[in-house]
Amino acid sequence: MSDKSEILQFEQPILLVGPADMNFELFEELMHQGYAVIAADGGANRLQKINVMPQAIIGDLDSLEGRAYLETQTKVVHIEEQDSTDFEKCLCHIDAPLFMAFGFTGKRFDHSLATLHSMTKLESIKNILLVGVEDISFVHSGDFTLSTLPEKKVSIFPLQPICFSHSKGLAFPLESLEFELGKLVGTSNCTNDSEFSIFPSKKHHDTPYLITLSIECLEMIISKLSENP
Repeated sequence: MSDKSEILQFEQPILLVGPADMNFELFEELMHQGYAVIAADGGANRLQKINVMPQAIIGDLDSLEGRAYLETQTKVVHIEEQDSTDFEKCLCHIDAPLFMAFGFTGKRFDHSLATLHSMTKLESIKNILLVGVEDISFVHSGDFTLSTLPEKKVSIFPLQPICFSHSKGLAFPLESLEFELGKLVGTSNCTNDSEFSIFPSKKHHDTPYLITLSIECLEMIISKLSENP
């Protein structure tokens, strides 16, 4: 059945699947923990190959294969407008405490950039965790603290010019550093303690920036982001 008006409601984090490469082993592990699965248009094609039927398929459906059959098996939400990506359409038509997004980077670089754009645009109202093959990324503004392990990757990437007042638990401190694309970024930092903290300057406390962590931090970041819908 097609439906373009309903906002889907979930009380638990969901797994959102796109058409690009993904960490299938991790995806299946999370799916077996009971998280709902939603496909963004062509992401349903990838799920069909591993015999997984999503609870819903959302998008403009221009890439969906076997649509007639799928409409008899699950909810299909057809959104015709072309001003947003299928990823953003999903985010805007679902209420959930956390979106764990698989398969939205790597296949096409312009699509990866569009994914980052949507994450930045909706950062203040949606918790979105981009799950790659080897790492996880999310957009954040304000102070950030996470308990983890020493020698784990932490990359900080500016989405807009931003100055950090200081940090704790990082091998390369952020004290008074000004990050800006084309000038200075904070990729390939790492932890040197069991907890790390990032503190933007007062002026840039509401400026969004991208944090990328090692995939080993997944459970800790799911717990942290789920606490702050």
